[in-house]
Amino acid sequence: MNEPVHLLCEPGPRTGYSERWLWLARMFSLALLLFWSSAGMAQINYSQNWEDAGAGAAGWTGGARATDFVCAGTASYGGGANSLQTVTITSPAIGPSNGLPITVNFSFRRENNAQWGAMEGRWRVLPSGTFSGWTAFTVSNDNCNAYTLSGISAPVGASIELQFRANRGFCLFSCGSARRYRWDNVSVTQPALQCPQAVFSTTENCGAGTYQLTANVSTAGPGAQLLYSVDGVPQTPLAIPGPGVFNTPAIPVTSSVTYTLTNNQIVLGCSALSGYLFSTCPINLDCSQVL
Repeated sequence: MNEPVHLLCEPGPRTGYSERWLWLARMFSLALLLFWSSAGMAQINYSQNWEDAGAGAAGWTGGARATDFVCAGTASYGGGANSLQTVTITSPAIGPSNGLPITVNFSFRRENNAQWGAMEGRWRVLPSGTFSGWTAFTVSNDNCNAYTLSGISAPVGASIELQFRANRGFCLFSCGSARRYRWDNVSVTQPALQCPQAVFSTTENCGAGTYQLTANVSTAGPGAQLLYSVDGVPQTPLAIPGPGVFNTPAIPVTSSVTYTLTNNQIVLGCSALSGYLFSTCPINLDCSQVL
């Protein structure tokens, strides 16, 4: 029969916790490292070229799918304009955004440079955002040319709406039929954003009787922060502006920490990472304690 083991140590103050439970918990936490990662999350990745006749205009308004005068492929979208008339087309809602910059690429073709006016584009955040100012594009010939509309931003989870317009100038004599203006190959994209990734551990200063929660962050994302509590009391959140190693202020070795690493991407599928850590420094035990 094994004899009980008595600790050979100087008596020390009790901490208010179960001494035996704390000792076992700290021994268990000695090798504790928690890793969390998540796959790439949602971002805007939209395209439309009107090749599919069954899809029709696919939510676009202000024009019509056309095969009689196309920009690329076998179909485009747009309308015709007589003297001083404007063709304005509007996209369906495109989203959801992951908060990163959005880029719109598209092609445009005009039928004839006679009485040519201008071609422009703009955007807004749905449902009630104000449209941006019109961005003018240089149309130097009658070919199907590619253009880019940039500088677009939308909050996480939001959708955007696009508008394009082309107008014909003044025509008094020999105006002919309506000039046809066509848009094609619209793509709306933004970079993929990864959910936060981090390895958690403790940084010890046993001589000072303190330790720190350490987050070694490899991917953060907009709005990342470490929320933590010491013995159940919430502390000032620790901002995580990007990849790096981040430490909380010093915490007494007699205290436990609960933490959550999160950011504003959780609405699109990121999970908040939560955990529980102790110091691994030895605690004060009563010398009469039997383990």
